[in-house]
Amino acid sequence: MKILVCDDEREIRTIVRLLLERSGYEVVEAEDAETAIASLKEDPGIDLCIMDVMMPGKSGVEAV
Repeated sequence: MKILVCDDEREIRTIVRLLLERSGYEVVEAEDAETAIASLKEDPGIDLCIMDVMMPGKSGVEAV
């Protein structure tokens, strides 16, 4: 299973990525909603997106 983790804070992305990878998941990262949306369009293999709600620019809620 491939999971996209989107958060504007690198430290949070890193912690979530490490925890998910330890559980056997493949992880893709995005630093903003626009990048996450592009990743989802480009990679049909992404099964789940974990997105921060409060980010500068477009929020996680607006990205939906």
